[in-house]
Amino acid sequence: MIKAHEFLDEAERLAGTAPPPSEAARRRAVSTAYYGLFHTLTEAGAALLTCGPDAQRAQISRSFNHALLRTVSERVWRERFDPPWDRLFPAKPSDEIRLVASTVIELQAARIASDYDLSETISLEFMSGRVLSARRAALAFAAIAGTDEARAFLLAALLSDRWGRRG
Repeated sequence: MIKAHEFLDEAERLAGTAPPPSEAARRRAVSTAYYGLFHTLTEAGAALLTCGPDAQRAQISRSFNHALLRTVSERVWRERFDPPWDRLFPAKPSDEIRLVASTVIELQAARIASDYDLSETISLEFMSGRVLSARRAALAFAAIAGTDEARAFLLAALLSDRWGRRG
């Protein structure tokens, strides 16, 4: 089974090819960087919910939703914790989780642009910045992975679309 860090490694490989990467490789690097961060989070979420076999972890990982991850990231970034969110996030978000959240937002938009907006050129600088952002966010998440805040982020990314206004 492929691991999230392999996506990040591949994004860095695509970004670092010589001569400078083609437009297609730059687009692929941006998209792969996003997926590296996405799978970093889904792997952590699956590990949070089961210590069972890889098949169970894979099933849980597939339950994560890109749109819901963005919604949760926007709430964390903007510190919008009205009920029931205030129970999950009782304290001000750490710099690490805010970095993860802002990078999810940034990379998701960049991935969509890279994959679907062929009218715009993806520059070397843009590509390099997104690949570096993905790696930094993955490292920031790794630094807090065992915390209540990280667990709350992952649970919200998996389940918050099922919460009613009252939780």
